[in-house]
Amino acid sequence: LQQIRQKLNVDAVLEGTIYRTADKVRVTARLIKTSDNAPIWAAQFEKPLQDELRLQDEIALQVVDALALNLSGNEKNALTKRYTESADAHQLYVKGRYEWNKRNFAGMIEAERLFRNAIEKDPNFALAYVGLADRIATNTDAGEAWTLINKALELDPNLAEAYATLGFLHTFHVWNWQYAEADFKKSIELNPGYATAHHWYATLLAIQGRTDEAKSEMRRALEINPMSYNFLADLGQLHYFAREYDKAEEYCRKALEIYPDFGFAHGYLSDIYLLTGEYDKAVDEDLEIAKTYGAFASQTDKSNENQLRDLAKYRVIYQQGGIKKYMEFLMTMKADNANIFYGNAQKYTFLGDKEKALDNLEKAFESKAFLMVFVKADPLFDSLRSEPRYQEILRKMNLQ
Repeated sequence: LQQIRQKLNVDAVLEGTIYRTADKVRVTARLIKTSDNAPIWAAQFEKPLQDELRLQDEIALQVVDALALNLSGNEKNALTKRYTESADAHQLYVKGRYEWNKRNFAGMIEAERLFRNAIEKDPNFALAYVGLADRIATNTDAGEAWTLINKALELDPNLAEAYATLGFLHTFHVWNWQYAEADFKKSIELNPGYATAHHWYATLLAIQGRTDEAKSEMRRALEINPMSYNFLADLGQLHYFAREYDKAEEYCRKALEIYPDFGFAHGYLSDIYLLTGEYDKAVDEDLEIAKTYGAFASQTDKSNENQLRDLAKYRVIYQQGGIKKYMEFLMTMKADNANIFYGNAQKYTFLGDKEKALDNLEKAFESKAFLMVFVKADPLFDSLRSEPRYQEILRKMNLQ
């Protein structure tokens, strides 16, 4: 518990066990002080399975009483707000969020299935529409996500999660920074404890070059959820944008301590090591990404299976030809979305070929590549900053 207290910065921990049978749910719960392991409160509950959501409300209120928290009526209502009366829909949504948080191909596909099933169970479950929108929002074509968010807000006009997703869509798909910021601020106003709103708002601020503000928002997200490997890795990305590579590496490593297969952290580390000249480590991180995303891809897509065989050449090509040949090899690999142009622009910039780098950046801009929002923040493009074509891209994106 001392370790939990240090990591989470909390005074008490709620722990317990849940037993489910065909028709009942039994919960044993206890609240423990982290300073001396002394019990604060303990109780046992047993309810029919269909009353599982009411049981959650009951436990939450008893914990509040045990901690002697002086909550207002609105705060108590928010604590026990029920978004669905269907225990099945709720479970599907929770499992969907778990899969979505993995941020890999397999997790995203499973999350989409679970969110759609939750909506089938309860067509009025606004959070399930938001979950599905969050999944679709990472697609090149995110059109369905707008429809889903509109439906969620129709069902619940004050749903903080929906406004956060609107902000994400305005950031990555419309490049309307003003609308996005208004959405994130609205989400945080409605629910200051929704960590994802702080997380995505931090990303928006970083995109605009407001790095100190971005770090503050990301730290707020981590205060709410200190064990989020996603937030830790993205705080690492913010330090990378600030050219603070030691700090960037530190936070990415912390993320990987929690979830060793987190591809985003490995990707950030690869970029960090390229810029610090640690090319062996950069290749190692690329191989980790291949392991993370490759196993699933090889089972579902023949072309990806062929690509995996190419990935096995990483080490050999680097060892035989050095970083230049390695980069050139990476640019021969195929991808089915516009992010390939952004990635190639990074590589050509690293290799010193400014014209080809700018050619690819312009293609990424024209194709509305998902990663294009980072063009101002990314240190890999530092050598392009004075180029008129680069400055014109920033002007068109309202990033100057």
